[in-house]
Amino acid sequence: MRNSRMQRMEPVFAVLTLATALLTAAGCADTATRDNLRAGYGALEAKQYDAAVQKADEQLTKAPQGPGSAEALYLKGRALEAKASPGGNSTNPDADWQAARAAYVDALNLNPSPDLEAHIRAGVANVAYFQNDYTTALQQWSTAYDKIRDEETNAWILYRIGVCQQRLNQFDAADKTFATVQDKYKSTEAADRARTHSGFKNFNVQLTRWGAQQPADNAVMQLRKEGAPATRMTDPHGQSAVYVGPAATYQQALQLKARYASRFPDAAIVP
Repeated sequence: MRNSRMQRMEPVFAVLTLATALLTAAGCADTATRDNLRAGYGALEAKQYDAAVQKADEQLTKAPQGPGSAEALYLKGRALEAKASPGGNSTNPDADWQAARAAYVDALNLNPSPDLEAHIRAGVANVAYFQNDYTTALQQWSTAYDKIRDEETNAWILYRIGVCQQRLNQFDAADKTFATVQDKYKSTEAADRARTHSGFKNFNVQLTRWGAQQPADNAVMQLRKEGAPATRMTDPHGQSAVYVGPAATYQQALQLKARYASRFPDAAIVP
């Protein structure tokens, strides 16, 4: 990751465009249901997340398990997920992440169409990933992969599968996944990300970086005096960066990062 905020600034994947959403909604039984969901997706596109949730809830009140209910729950999950994400307007992101996850799971229990099911499972994976639940994210993205009719989305999903494998210490499997991303989705951002994540067998925490070598060396010297396992390396951008580690697991890396968070707020786990 390029900085401590990158993980939450990356795209939220498997997002239905308004046009695709309306194609799915067209299978609903009546015009009122289609219009209601259309209005909800319009609110989502306009980043009016509470309004999108309201439209979804209106549909669910009218027909809790009828035509359009699975898509209404998907819409609700999407709105809550977007609200909790960076740039959203959530005052309690953790609660909104969990509510989004619950909406997606409820939607899966209503026998959605195969196309909608793939998007719902990707939504579950999105939320689980941001909740650091990589086991669920890996399982749900693996189920959704290649069932969504958008190759850019599939490229990102496969890349995220690799990241989850890596964070679960499945390093060999992750490298195979990243190689597939690079081979199958050449010249994409997902392939570029996969390339920079390949070849790792443990984790380090990048505390900070400088354009010059001397400040980085000075920081390493000070950290070593404090007993920290600090090293200087050149990062992918050609800048001198200070790292501490290695950590054998991602959870250990999170703990290591937290130890230095007050001094280095832009610290990031690598990979």
